Order: sequence, then C-alpha cells, then structure tokens
Amino acid sequence: MERKMEDRVMELMTQLESIHLHRPSDLHHSTSSKTQNTNSFSENLLQDYGSERCSKSLRSSFVEDSYPSNGLTTTCNQEGWEMRWTAGYGRYLITSRNITAGEVIFREKPLLLVPKVASDPLCLACLKTLDHKGCRCSTCGILLCSPDCPGGSHGAQECCLLSRLGLKSAPLNGRDVKELHALVGPLRALLLATESSAAREALSLLQSHKEKRMKLPIGRFVEDRIVKTLRSRLGLKVESEIIHHLCGVLDTNAFEVTLENGGRARAISVLASFLNHSCLPNAQRWYTQGHMTVRASVDILKGSPILINYTQTLWGTIARATHLSSCKMFTCQCKRCLDPMELGSHMSSVACRECQEMMTPPETPRRPWLCPNCGTSTDGSAIEALVRAGAVALGRLTSDDLQGMTSSLTHFSRMLGQNHYIVAQVKYALVQAIMKRPLKDVNFTDLAQVVDLTKELLKLAACIEPGLTRFRGLLLYDQTRAEAEVIDRCSSSRGDTNPEVRDSSLKDITASNPTETSTNPLQTLLYQAAECEYILQYDPLLQEVMELTRQLRWRMESDGSVMTSNATPGSNPGRHCGASKSHSSLE
Repeated sequence: MERKMEDRVMELMTQLESIHLHRPSDLHHSTSSKTQNTNSFSENLLQDYGSERCSKSLRSSFVEDSYPSNGLTTTCNQEGWEMRWTAGYGRYLITSRNITAGEVIFREKPLLLVPKVASDPLCLACLKTLDHKGCRCSTCGILLCSPDCPGGSHGAQECCLLSRLGLKSAPLNGRDVKELHALVGPLRALLLATESSAAREALSLLQSHKEKRMKLPIGRFVEDRIVKTLRSRLGLKVESEIIHHLCGVLDTNAFEVTLENGGRARAISVLASFLNHSCLPNAQRWYTQGHMTVRASVDILKGSPILINYTQTLWGTIARATHLSSCKMFTCQCKRCLDPMELGSHMSSVACRECQEMMTPPETPRRPWLCPNCGTSTDGSAIEALVRAGAVALGRLTSDDLQGMTSSLTHFSRMLGQNHYIVAQVKYALVQAIMKRPLKDVNFTDLAQVVDLTKELLKLAACIEPGLTRFRGLLLYDQTRAEAEVIDRCSSSRGDTNPEVRDSSLKDITASNPTETSTNPLQTLLYQAAECEYILQYDPLLQEVMELTRQLRWRMESDGSVMTSNATPGSNPGRHCGASKSHSSLE
C-alpha cells in the first residue's frame, strides 16, 4: 500500500511542473529581478526524494504529538517546506527549516477558478459580480458583464456545450443562476483535465471524499443536478464517478478568493490544497494579483506542520466542527477544539443566568450545563435553542441597520455573555457597518464605540488567532482610521466633542500601543498603520492602508513631530505584536 502511495506522490510531483510557483523572495515591495532556477519545479522536488527517508518527529506548538513519526517524504528545501504522507493524514506540508513570522512560504497561480455556487449573478467570463442585469452570451445565453468581456474563463468549448441547455431564449431567475454556477465548476474542471494531462493527474490525486459524499444529500444533488445534466443534456460521455470526484475536489480543496475586479470565486491551488487544518493556525493564505500566497503568521519551528484555518475564526467549536464534518469530512482535534474554554476566550461558553459566571459546554451534547460558581444547572437543549435563535437573528441583521445591531449586541450580551462567539460576530459586524460609511458622517459616539470594540476584538484575536493575521490587520486598520478621525476632531474642536471626552479619547489612543513610548497620539497611530501595512501587504486593501500611512506621516510632518524608528514599515513592526506567540488567554 505504501509503495503504491509513494508512486502516486512521485507522479503528482512530476505533473506539478506545469504549475508556475513564485519564489518566496518575490515580496510585494521588491522590484529587483529574480534569478531563474535552471531546474524545473518537479525536478527540485524529486532530486532529494528517497523512499528510505522517514519523517522525523514533528515539533509544533499547535498540534503536539498528533502527527505520526513515520511517512513518505519529498522535499524542496530551498522553498522552506517538505511534503509528507501518512495513512492518517494523507499528504501534508511541513517546514524544512525554521520559518519567521511574516515570511512567505510559497506562492502559486491557481490551477482553476470557478464561480461560487451560492453567489449572486456574476459574469462567467471574468467572474465579476453583476450590479446590473448585464447581458447574455450570444451563443450560449449565460450572463456576461459585457459582450466583449476580456475575461478568459468562458472558453469556446464551454460555450458550445452550454448552448445545448437552451438558455439563450430563457429567463434566468436566482435558482437558475445558482444551479448554473454549480454546473460550471465541475464542467471547467472536466474540460481542463481533458486538455492537460498535468492538470488531469493533479485533479485525480486531490482528496474528494466521493465515497462518503455519494451517501449524503450532497451526493444525490450531484447525481440529479450535475451528473445527469452533463451526460444527458450536454452529451458528455464521462463516468458518473469522475464527476462526483471533481465535485468533491472543488468542495474539499477550493479556496474562496476575492479577485482584482471585486468578484468572488473558488480557486483550486494544488500546493495550498496540501496544507492541513487547525483552528489555531500558524500560517495564512492570501490571494492577490492572481497568485495564492501562503505566509507564516507566527514563528514556525523546523519540522512543524504548516496549518491554515478552513473555517471562520469567530465561529464557536460546534459551528466549526459542523462545517468541517459536513464539508471537509473530518473532525478537528486541535488545542482550541479540545479545550471547552477555547484557550481562555470562552467563545462557546454561556453566562449563568443566576450569577453571570461562564458555563463551559458539557462533554456530551444536550447534557445540562453546570455553573462552576453557584452550581445552577441549565438544560442543554434550551441553550442550544438559544444559540440557534441567536445565529438566526444574526443572519437577519443588515449592514445599514446600526440601531438593530446595537440593540442585538446588548440583547445577546445579556443572554449569552460578553465572550460568546455570536456576540463577537455582532461586535465585528457593527465595526464594519460603522466604518464603511464616510467618516465625516460618523458621529463621535460611534467612533468611540469602534475604538472600544476593536480593542476588545484585538485582544480576542491574540488569543484564538495570534500573530500576523488578516483579522488583526483589518481590526488595526479600522481602529487606526477611527482614532485618526477622533484626533482630527479633537484638534479642530469640531463636531460633537467636549473637553472631557476629548482628553479621555487622546489619552486612550496614546496608551493603546504599550510598545510605543511616545506621548504623541499621531506617533502611536503611525506605528499601528505601519504594522497594519506590514500584515496586509498581500491583501487587496493594501493601497488604502498605504494611503492612511501617508496621511498620518504628512500630519506628523505638518505638526513638526519626529518619527521614531519603530514607526516605519520596513522595520518589521509585526515583530512587536506578539507574532511569535502561540496564544494568550483573555483572562
């Protein structure tokens, strides 16, 4: 069995040479030319491969002793990672040397881009979301942003096949659009596999869980809506199992990405597909300028698995477990999932109705929840119903309903406690809703609330997702913008400020960054912006962050302030934010 798997791993490495990988040194701010490697990607992998090499004991502060010490190994040391295989974990990547927080581990172009199944109407050529009715393809009738859209996703062969659906003269409602999106993904994967032997081999070796999926409702949907359509209506002579495999590959391995045109898509990036999951990750993926970038969010020791989060950071344990079991077909055993207190964050705990002490979830679902302080017992099914009701109410909130969000925050905090994950999601949604408005239209009370909420959420982020993460970067961005506006209003004595509020706000801003000794609030904000810029250097928001940094620097120069060396992006400010730490309790 192991010999057969070894052959398939080597076969995959051979096929991957058609996928263009960028060197980790290809950083965002670098403009120097790159030295070309004379060996192909697969040759670099295979030259050090040997079946006699056994993996050493993995060292990781994230998944201690959970990975086996034997397995197959193939290496590419100059990239900083190695590929391993074991029966329990399949193929996964580990570090071949110590990796520093903020260091790029690898970059790659996606093998395939397909529309999100449940997305709003979008152009199937460039995958841009349509904010209008758009137009229809003159041949097959699918939606396009314009008749001459330059997007290359909708090829001639796909167009010819889709024309057999008869969409050209038929209206498309919301359900039709979603079913079309569900069909286009596996169709594009199938056409790609037909055109390229390298892509076909890569897709065949990615995990699909098709055997499990075919027994579930998703398997019946694929059979009824996709397999039958591809075979009977489009006339493709392809086995049912192949289509089920491709659908499983997309659902299991695709990453949701934001494109340069603002559209949302699913991307298959082969190397990134081998990254294992942890709810306490040590790396993050970024998609910008057509490339998937994987970067260390904390320091990673040599021999540790490279781990990313397949779920949402602000979900509780049960919500994360439900998503992973239903969509990814496995159960997470990371430290956060195994800890009822979720690393001290209490995101799944509920406040006792008698004394407000945190009650942690029982080991067995639907068992009574016991308060460790007063001993009050609460029926487990009642708490589950309360959490479900909160999740439904959260889903109904709209970004323009600030009053509804504020009242929901008060209500959920009283019913579930300040630390519950639904409360954390409402806090973050409220910050985003306030900060998406023009700052001149935001009153001082809302600005102060943004500052307070981002501080709370930054403390939470340091606990459940430490290091140089996008969540921290986005929070820093909104916090810095809000604080800069507060300073501007206080200095000009305009708006709804008074001396006491002004003095208190400026004092809070100056003290918001404990590593900065300057008493100048602008100096503190410039430091925050520099850290934010460093974190988000591969994020689509980077240009806005750089503009914020430029404005703060101009303000300081206009005021005659002197910058310290810490307030420059090039000094790696991420080293000062606890990026090398695994997690810290909120308590």
